Amino acid sequence: TFDSSGRPVRPSTDQKEVKITFWGHADENEIEVFQRLVNAFNELYDGYVEVNYEPQPSTDYRNKSFTALQRTKASVDVLYVNDTDFKDFAEKGYLEPLDEYIAQSQQINIDEMWETSMSRFKYDVNTTTQNGPDAKYWGIPKDIGPTVTYYNETFFNEAGIKVISVYKDDLAAFNAGQPDSRGKTKAEYGITGEVKEYGYFVDGNGQKWFNNQVPMSWAECVEVATLVQNTQRAKNKSNFYGYFTEWWFNYGWSVGGDCIEYVPTTDPAYTGGYWEFTLMDGTKNYIVADDYEGEFVLENGSKYRAGEIISWNDKLVDVTVPAAQRTIKAEILTARDNGTLNEIPSQREAFVEFVRVGQNSGTVVDNGLLGYGICPSPDSINGDAGKTAAFATGNLGMLVDGRWSVVNFRKQMDSRFSWDVAPLTQYREYDKPGFGMDRNVTVHGIEAGHSGSVSLAINAKSQKKDAAW
Repeated sequence: TFDSSGRPVRPSTDQKEVKITFWGHADENEIEVFQRLVNAFNELYDGYVEVNYEPQPSTDYRNKSFTALQRTKASVDVLYVNDTDFKDFAEKGYLEPLDEYIAQSQQINIDEMWETSMSRFKYDVNTTTQNGPDAKYWGIPKDIGPTVTYYNETFFNEAGIKVISVYKDDLAAFNAGQPDSRGKTKAEYGITGEVKEYGYFVDGNGQKWFNNQVPMSWAECVEVATLVQNTQRAKNKSNFYGYFTEWWFNYGWSVGGDCIEYVPTTDPAYTGGYWEFTLMDGTKNYIVADDYEGEFVLENGSKYRAGEIISWNDKLVDVTVPAAQRTIKAEILTARDNGTLNEIPSQREAFVEFVRVGQNSGTVVDNGLLGYGICPSPDSINGDAGKTAAFATGNLGMLVDGRWSVVNFRKQMDSRFSWDVAPLTQYREYDKPGFGMDRNVTVHGIEAGHSGSVSLAINAKSQKKDAAW
């Protein structure tokens, strides 16, 4: 319990201070932040709980924490656990489930937290699903690092591309004379005509524009990358590329696809279902039209609203048959034909688009489709350090990466280049070809991308779990 000032009230005067060991990996900026947090915590809980913060090197943190969690006697009570590791650790019994602590907490209210930040650390070790009957929370998110498109505005300007900053919902106000988030009006920019939902467009005067608040369509991204790349290579920068991404996620997820899908089954060999690899699934996807009112209800009872994509399990007649035999349900096709649903690319088509980005312009990728030649292959750029160095030193026009790179880019680039961030690409179709201002969106996918997260977790072997919580 706590008094009116928020300090803990000890159950008895003879209680001894409990010492907690806390591990985390971080750069110098985060270490400084967390040391301040720990100091403030220790002052608040003086005589009750004392935290010993022990920053660990990030290079081998996973192996070191894995070794520590295996020990019979706990050497660490609270530690960082990545969203890539917690399932494995939970299955091995290394982590303490936190549901009872959460239910009784005066500080943690899941309803007030981002659902996807909490749910990624929820897991049923028996069914290997997030929503199984025994799903538990194994960590509390310390952070969430979304991915964005970093772009070099200096290079955009050199390619004749000017930048505006107007969120989609603010386009009407911008067209009516209100300033964008950079404080300039359409008239001050010199734009004539109506600015619509474009990530990139060309106005009636031939001026090229980039809106850093609206996702580029796949075609717009290729065009911008090509323009910037051609401009820089004309300056004898032969190793310059307009774009780099090593992740297909936002391409597949924009049309509703995933690399794996859960197949429910009553087969006694499985605990409720199994996972099917579906990255190359060729069946089309379907999204509820934007003008649809109310709920679109399928015969199985599943409900969807405008802008939501029909799930893989809901769209197919039988998800258990081989890929070549999969067919779309008749009710889905009927809803497409009457305008309730819009048809969007398959997961395979989305993945092919991603592959084309990273292949040379003369390389055949799939069914006669050629590479775009705008992105170096991931295995040629020397991993995470290589891609961020390429952007920071001016060898990339755009880079898809996480928010964790912001600190380094501020240090390395602010004196040399003007740079900013924009949303990831989104699948979008227009009623006219090209990049003019007379285009209107006819069909689109969703805006989506992946993120990384690290949780704070409790060692299941800790003898001080209440204090650790």
